[in-house]
Amino acid sequence: MNAPRNPWPWGIGLFLAAFFVSMIIFVVWSLGHRQDLVAENYYERDLTHQETIDSLARAQELGYPTLVRLQDGSFEVRIQPGASNPVLTLYRPSDARLDITNRLEVDELGQGRWDPPRLEPGRWRAILEWEAEGLRYRSEMDFAQ
Repeated sequence: MNAPRNPWPWGIGLFLAAFFVSMIIFVVWSLGHRQDLVAENYYERDLTHQETIDSLARAQELGYPTLVRLQDGSFEVRIQPGASNPVLTLYRPSDARLDITNRLEVDELGQGRWDPPRLEPGRWRAILEWEAEGLRYRSEMDFAQ
């Protein structure tokens, strides 16, 4: 009479084989994906984070919106008269290759407008930076395209 076979050794062996195959597939898959940080010079930017916080606070103290996105997709900028070096950056958190940086032209009242090129759908952040009276200012706005 034949004794019944024990299925446990085969079950454990199949489980371990499936586990190792799935781990190999996962490693190959993960090596094929980009592992970008969300911005260039991420660590250097982190070191100057307090300066960024201070420049955001200075822009809020102005008491008016410095950056407005209009219905047609353009951006309206309003900064202090006499400010210099206004730069508007459209930052895409999910793909740094889509970021756009544009130096703005403002009139003597500190007002300007910019029509960006067609943007990919998704989440974006607009960052306006400028200098006035020896201080840096920064204004940020999130939007969806």
